[in-house]
Amino acid sequence: MKELTEQLNLELFWARLRRSPQALLLLDFDGTLAPFVADPAQARPYPGVAELLENLLAVDRSRLVIISGREIASLIPCLQLDLPVELWGCHGWQRKLPAGEILQRSLPAGAAEGLAEAAGLAKKAGWQLQMEAKPVALALHWRGLAAAEAERLQQQMVGPWRKLAAAAGLQLKEFAGGVELRCADFDKGAAVEQLLLEV
Repeated sequence: MKELTEQLNLELFWARLRRSPQALLLLDFDGTLAPFVADPAQARPYPGVAELLENLLAVDRSRLVIISGREIASLIPCLQLDLPVELWGCHGWQRKLPAGEILQRSLPAGAAEGLAEAAGLAKKAGWQLQMEAKPVALALHWRGLAAAEAERLQQQMVGPWRKLAAAAGLQLKEFAGGVELRCADFDKGAAVEQLLLEV
């Protein structure tokens, strides 16, 4: 097990967890519960992970939350869980409660127009198949492309999207195998802070 900090006392942590009346476990999906794959729709949890998550969901004092950059609608079929789980999608802009209700934060002024313009640029350049449109973000994926094709995509699109981000109050963030254009007003860290306040 890799410890997050050298100061972490794992024995003390597990002892405190056993005595705690409530436990909150926050997890990412891609690269954490499931390996990165070229087609995001084909991502599935590592062997045995779904069963472990279902066991955690069955424990009354445990609260399991998955916070992902994915849109919730695309995350649910990939998880393959029978029990309802609390999900945060689009880096915290969407929230699915265990009962099924989905809440979504509203985009700030100008952001929707900026995202629409970015989508138009990608389509005009012929990269629509590499583009993933989300309710509050756009991603360009080059994972799985030949090296020369991936480099061409980056040369054609990253610069224009970066300029557009600055003009529209958006952020351009790199991830493993692509870039994402999204709003800067809320992120996974803010979602974690809100969850900690709730417990």
